[in-house]
Amino acid sequence: ANSHNEANWWFSPVVLVIDTETTGLNHQFASLWELACIVLDEDLKFVKKFEIRVCPPKKIMENVSLKSLQISGVTKDELYNFISFKQGSQKFINFLKDEQFVLVGYNLEFDIEFIKDFLAVNGVSFFKNFHYNRVADVFKFVKLLYSIGIITEVPNLKLATIVKYFDMYKGEKFHSAMDDTILTARLFKRIYNFFIENNISKESFMKKN
Repeated sequence: ANSHNEANWWFSPVVLVIDTETTGLNHQFASLWELACIVLDEDLKFVKKFEIRVCPPKKIMENVSLKSLQISGVTKDELYNFISFKQGSQKFINFLKDEQFVLVGYNLEFDIEFIKDFLAVNGVSFFKNFHYNRVADVFKFVKLLYSIGIITEVPNLKLATIVKYFDMYKGEKFHSAMDDTILTARLFKRIYNFFIENNISKESFMKKN
């Protein structure tokens, strides 16, 4: 079996579990309006959290997908009450500081594009705090477990379905950025421990896309 240090080769120094809620599906015409993240230490213990709601840029507000907002239960009028996109971005940058993180999420490719745009409004590169080689997409772990028959008989691989499959649902609100982050972190810990217990190599679940 791997030693603890080998198993934790990529948990250095910390893990950032993240989720966003957005005004649409394509980041070229949409933006995030809610972002939440939880920082975990190398033993996957809670360190701190961050949560923010922002009013998207003016040109984005002109093309808001009401269907996307409906999923999260927020109205276009409510978005106008949140702090500005640029201010919210600066708060997130202040939270990240100069730390390097392993980024964890559920279907992360989607979130990453919106996070990049959020940081860029203040001229900060995504790569200041994150790296593509240090990303753990829990959705890909779930697909792997489904493909080898560990997860069976599920109608789909959505976060809501999988947390209920593992009996991890405790009444959280799906499509709330913080609740989805909490659920993703819970699921990540369970699957990570499964990989370690079964001595599944890091290569098999950290493959580059």
